[in-house]
Amino acid sequence: MKVFVIFLVIFAVTKASLFDSNFLTDDDDAPDSKVNFLSVNNLADFVAENPEAELEMMHMYSDYRGQINYVLGARQRGDRLVGTASNGQRWPRPQNVDIEIKYPTKGRGALVTYVSLNITQSTNLGRAYVTKGGIHQRNITIVVEAYSTTFVHYICNIFGM
Repeated sequence: MKVFVIFLVIFAVTKASLFDSNFLTDDDDAPDSKVNFLSVNNLADFVAENPEAELEMMHMYSDYRGQINYVLGARQRGDRLVGTASNGQRWPRPQNVDIEIKYPTKGRGALVTYVSLNITQSTNLGRAYVTKGGIHQRNITIVVEAYSTTFVHYICNIFGM
């Protein structure tokens, strides 16, 4: 428990991103994506802290226990990969985990057409929401909840024009 609390304090104090070179693009000056990896009780806390947020649930597909694919939008002719992020974490005991993904982190982003988020976790319990921006907008913020899991490994691909 002490290790987990220290882990949270470090993130709260430094506000560090877990990946620095997680962005793939054809254009060097294109905006990047940012992923924060936090632990929360539930999405109700997020809604209470952000009353202006409008939540849009992402479609969830799960073929196998612990492997979940969340998708939003559809690939369009001429779109390209504008942001990608991946990482993982393990815990000794089950945790409720929240992953926040923001695109772009600065500047003006591409017009988002499709988002694919693949997660492997110890359970298949969870959900994902768009909390800001979305498809056919130039920004998107996604919150993913994973419940009672001892590990999470994920990759998020954002396509746009």
